[in-house]
Amino acid sequence: MYRQINRWVHSYDFKYSDFLKPYTEEIIYNFEQNSHNLSKDCILSLPIVNQFISDSLNKIVQENYYAGPILGDFPPNVYVQYPNAPEEEQSFYHNHTHTIGNIAGVFYLNLPNEGGEFQVHNPPYVEHHKFKPDTDKLYFFPIWLLHMACPHTENIKRICINWAYAGNVRAVHKLTGNVW
Repeated sequence: MYRQINRWVHSYDFKYSDFLKPYTEEIIYNFEQNSHNLSKDCILSLPIVNQFISDSLNKIVQENYYAGPILGDFPPNVYVQYPNAPEEEQSFYHNHTHTIGNIAGVFYLNLPNEGGEFQVHNPPYVEHHKFKPDTDKLYFFPIWLLHMACPHTENIKRICINWAYAGNVRAVHKLTGNVW
C-alpha cells in the first residue's frame, strides 16, 4: 500500500520484519565487525538478506516509479543506533544526502517507543518534517533530499537499513506525477 507522507517521502508496505528478525543478532554482529567507526554505516554482508532486500525494493520502485533502468546493483547498508549512546554516535545521519542513484529507501528493525524519528528537510525551505517510522514500512525519497535518523534513548539497538535505486533519470511517481 502506498502513502504519501509529504511531497518528498512515500511509504509502502514492505513485510520485512518476519524475514529479518531471525538475522537481527547477525546483522548487529556484522555491523560491529565491519564498521570501522560505529557512527557510520557499512555494507550489509549477508547474501540471503541482501538478495531479499534488493529484489523486493527494485520491484517496488519499478511498479511505482518511472526511474530508468538499473545502472548498478548497490547492496543495502546497515547502521545500528545504540541506546543512550552519545549524540555524535547516534547522529552520523544528521543532515545528509546520498550521491549514487535517484531514489533512496530506508526501513528499520527494533523501533524504539521514544525518539528515533525520521526527519527530512523540505526544499526549498529549511523547515523540516519529522515522523515516526513504522515496522514493515519502507520509506522512499529522492536521493538528494536532506534527511536524518533522529537519536533515541530506549534500551534497544535500532537497526537502520538503507538502500538506493540507481536509475538514470529523475524519478517520477506513476500515480501522483511527483518529479523527484
